[in-house]
Amino acid sequence: MSKYFGSVKEQEIVFSNDDVHIFKETKRISFFFYVTMPGKLDQVVPKSEVEAAIRLSRGRISSTFHLDDYSLEFLGIPPTLSPAKEQSFEVWLVVFGVVAGFLVIALVVLLFLGYKDKKKLKKSKKEESDNQDRVSEILVAGTLAKDASIPVNIYEDAGKQNKAYEDVEEEPQTAF
Repeated sequence: MSKYFGSVKEQEIVFSNDDVHIFKETKRISFFFYVTMPGKLDQVVPKSEVEAAIRLSRGRISSTFHLDDYSLEFLGIPPTLSPAKEQSFEVWLVVFGVVAGFLVIALVVLLFLGYKDKKKLKKSKKEESDNQDRVSEILVAGTLAKDASIPVNIYEDAGKQNKAYEDVEEEPQTAF
């Protein structure tokens, strides 16, 4: 109490053991107490000031008795360090859920894009074959229109030569 009055209220008041009154003691070291002003038994120090003084000297009180916030409890005064709260869910489970969700979304997108590309490819092949059929029909119609007895060359005039079928008598081919 002396430290509290000196630092907070800036008053030099010296408290002694006689100013702390204990009552309702139990075998489990449980008790109630109140503090009076030095030399004045009728003037009780307010509860809020006693609580503030205990908060100020809590570490000193706990170390004196070799106790911590789990074994030394002041009713009405919250512990210095509140115990860690347990989470209702595991953090790794949330991370796993997020990663699994991204993988599922990526898989669905890839399947959809593959289906769409396959559909486009099928459509373009169908259009290409339709175009070739039209060209053939036009060439046949043009041939019939001119004269049915004159054949029409539907291949390129320049063409390409296949050397495998040419008669070349330079060197005979051997098995080796």
